[in-house]
Amino acid sequence: MPSGEQIFNAAIEQQLGGNLGEAERLYKIFLADHPERDDAHFGYGLLCLGDGRKEDAVRNFERALFLSPGNVDYWANLATANFSMGRIADAQYAHLRALRIEPGNTEIKKLREDFAARPHMFGEGGIQSAHAPARQVYMSAAVDLLKDTAAPLRILEIGSYMGASLQTWADAAERLYGAETEILCIDPWGDTGAAQYRDKVCGALESQVAYEIFRHNAKLAAARPNISVTGMRATSREALPFLGELRFQLIYVDGGHFYDDALFDITECHRLLAPGGIMCGDDLELQAHQCDYDFLQANKAADFIAGDDGTEFHPGVTLAVAEFFGKVSAFNGFWAMRKLEGGAYAAVDFKNARGLLPVHWPGNLQRLARDQIAENQSLDTLVA
Repeated sequence: MPSGEQIFNAAIEQQLGGNLGEAERLYKIFLADHPERDDAHFGYGLLCLGDGRKEDAVRNFERALFLSPGNVDYWANLATANFSMGRIADAQYAHLRALRIEPGNTEIKKLREDFAARPHMFGEGGIQSAHAPARQVYMSAAVDLLKDTAAPLRILEIGSYMGASLQTWADAAERLYGAETEILCIDPWGDTGAAQYRDKVCGALESQVAYEIFRHNAKLAAARPNISVTGMRATSREALPFLGELRFQLIYVDGGHFYDDALFDITECHRLLAPGGIMCGDDLELQAHQCDYDFLQANKAADFIAGDDGTEFHPGVTLAVAEFFGKVSAFNGFWAMRKLEGGAYAAVDFKNARGLLPVHWPGNLQRLARDQIAENQSLDTLVA
């Protein structure tokens, strides 16, 4: 029978060879008899982290640190695991503890600085807005259409979640507009209304992870030249009536998906949008003329459903947009309309606009966005 040390060494060998299932089996056998071995808890934590089981990784790293609190590698990997889960403050604390042990550790200092400067795009449910990469390209193109607007450019965002879209607004304002920009983000961040969303989104909101990630991303956005960011933690029903009319040049509606909420937001935003400005939004996978009206009415209080042909869409958003505007300019689920003098609206044409690839996203999603834009041929220039 192999000794405990032989089992431990075999676990490491299997892990390095990529045989994670066998490595995990061996770690469990070893730890059952040697729960005091911090290096085994750490190795098992690395296995879990590489396998995407972040909670298990954190639990094993914390156990290793309970047994060996002076190990900077354990603290550094705990920071990485926490950051990957959106626990920004916990990651910062772990790096701080490592630097208290080794103040001159340049590798830890660099990791800490990299995390502080890196937009966070990963929530518990995956990458924010990854379901439709091209939408954020069109968002930046909307900023480009307003490039001749006198400063400050005022942007209102309803429904910010973790701040992926905020990064897009800030990037576009800096690179395509180039002057003073004020961004107001309204979201209850889990204080209310989270139950209407899918389970993972709901969990990120109620756990406050979404808000923590948003604050991190907002800090990065506001660090850009000429850009200020204000977060208003409230529902749109609470916040919008207190904002001054004709104040904003660009309004993005991505709040509640239920018909009543979506129509309220659009109606209030009409009051807030200045003539010449653009109102736009997310989650318009189908327009009303593409649907059965009775079906829309019957499902207007639903979040996300499948139609008769299997297409998944947001019926409340579809119905609200149709009742206020009629048919709108729509691109891969993103919609936009320009307000005219007198309060009427006109379609938005992006054929003379520049759009930005969302560089805060991984390369595979940037490539997908590029492919979608090329297929649509509705944009003048895509800027990497």
